[in-house]
Amino acid sequence: MKYRRWTAGLILLALCLLCCGAAAGEEGGVRLSEIWSESGWIDAEAMGVSPDTRYPVYAAPFEDAWRPENGQAELITAEYFNVLGRAGEWRMVEYWVTDTAKRVGWVKIPYEMDVYRDDFPNDATLLRLVDNENLTDDPWGSGRIVTRLHKGDTVVGLCQFDAESFSAGTRWFYVQTEVDGQTAWLFIDPGAVEEVPMYQVEGNTLTMQEGVTRLGWAELEWVELPEESGDEDSGMWICAPLRKDDLTVKLPELSDFCEYNDESGAWEYRVRSVSLPDSLRVLGRLAFYSGKLEAFRFPENLEYLSDDAFNDVSIGRVIIPAGFRCAGPVWNCYDYCSIGEFFVEEGNPLYSSRDGVLFSADGTVLLRYPNGKKDLHYDVPAGVTEIAENAFGSESWNIPLQTVSLPAGLKKIGRVAFSGCGRLHSLTVPLTVTEIGEYAFRGCTSLERLSLPPGLSARMDTAWTEYGDFTWFNGDNGTTRLHPKEYGWGEEWEEEE
Repeated sequence: MKYRRWTAGLILLALCLLCCGAAAGEEGGVRLSEIWSESGWIDAEAMGVSPDTRYPVYAAPFEDAWRPENGQAELITAEYFNVLGRAGEWRMVEYWVTDTAKRVGWVKIPYEMDVYRDDFPNDATLLRLVDNENLTDDPWGSGRIVTRLHKGDTVVGLCQFDAESFSAGTRWFYVQTEVDGQTAWLFIDPGAVEEVPMYQVEGNTLTMQEGVTRLGWAELEWVELPEESGDEDSGMWICAPLRKDDLTVKLPELSDFCEYNDESGAWEYRVRSVSLPDSLRVLGRLAFYSGKLEAFRFPENLEYLSDDAFNDVSIGRVIIPAGFRCAGPVWNCYDYCSIGEFFVEEGNPLYSSRDGVLFSADGTVLLRYPNGKKDLHYDVPAGVTEIAENAFGSESWNIPLQTVSLPAGLKKIGRVAFSGCGRLHSLTVPLTVTEIGEYAFRGCTSLERLSLPPGLSARMDTAWTEYGDFTWFNGDNGTTRLHPKEYGWGEEWEEEE
């Protein structure tokens, strides 16, 4: 659980980002992140603008969201208002509309909040109404009704909201719905809704409900702390705010679905396959964690894939469908996980596969060699002109490969292409290669011989010496470099006399 808190007498905003298994709401067992707020009012003087400045107010942090008061709602800086939170350029504000009623809405104002405010709930769940209920943008109980929903209707739950300035003992759910066909974020009584399960497990298959758009955590962004914090290197990771119409699911660890086998006396993974909906657009951080899948088929409509979507997961076969168009780092989902083979369905415009290895569609670029493949030797096919960045790389240094044969006609070996191939003991680079990326052989701890074309450098970093002995041959022009005199950082390589 992570907390974001305000300081320096401004509004206190603590944001709890909770995983699927964490309890965050008591009403009906609904699990939502929580926001707490204390009053901390500001005005034009605090913002450095003229008192008559006006900003349009929206019911959600989107330009095409619904606007109250028949599209005329405005925030006037001559009057005090409260900044409750932030989502990108948008500020969540509370302000008076009459002597007895307030409103919570979203505006774009040039008010710089503390860095800790740059976060807003990015997880959500689907809620179904158990009774007819009114929604409001005034959780202080003025009775203003924005819209009315009916039993059986669904809304997207964003978070539960609790503030000292609200009526004593009042807790609200902040939800996304539509008003006049436009997106609106409004408040509803928690007792009026129940959570709709987003997935179910039957047999060995986990099936995700249609409508889910994001699986896993939003991408993190590093934000520096203010200079007055006193720590030059201080900062924090924050999650990207919820996108419009996102319906996010954060699964428990796959290992949580294990079952104990009395006969074998061991725990067995119950979930061995997943069925994902066509609506899924994003596979975020830790979408799948700690488990074993016999096969994984990417959704055709996927728009973004985090390179940390799979962590501590063993996948027998990664299937890329013919209609898959995501140009993200499909081959980089190896980080801290094991892939046995890639299979690309015929007709895909971006990728192709051969013998379980992933290539560009025309077969000229070797994109990814699966780190779970058990072969000790691999012949890179004729016609390949480039070994892509990290193509054979292994974070865990456990690729079994001992030798690799590179074809004549190869022109480029990318950055960290063989980094971490800890069992590779020899490699001959063809004379046709004209470029080798930096750190291409970093961490090849068993490498005994590396033969290069005339005048071509392996571009080894000196930090490489931390990992062991190497002999680098540039046999065609007579240059040989031996292992360093000592292991460690910054040692130089000796020329053979």
